[in-house]
Amino acid sequence: MEGHYLTHVKDQKDLGITILEDLKPSKHIQAIMRKASQRIGMIKRCFTNRSPTVFRQLYCGLVRLILETNSPVWNPWLKKDINFWIRCNDNVIM
Repeated sequence: MEGHYLTHVKDQKDLGITILEDLKPSKHIQAIMRKASQRIGMIKRCFTNRSPTVFRQLYCGLVRLILETNSPVWNPWLKKDINFWIRCNDNVIM
């Protein structure tokens, strides 16, 4: 491009989504699930009332928002990402 070379990068974050050079969203999925797990931990530490109704409202307001943002783009299709997703979701139940 007019004598300028583009630099090679391993991953790039664009519009809030991290994509690796092989176009797999693994790094982004790990970041999203880590953020969701942190919020779930915060809910468990900060709120003593763990009735299903209250927890559902907190989960929908604080966690599900993170999981659903740009979800069509980073929806996991690799087995390791799906297993990671399942392990993190099992943490919600406990």
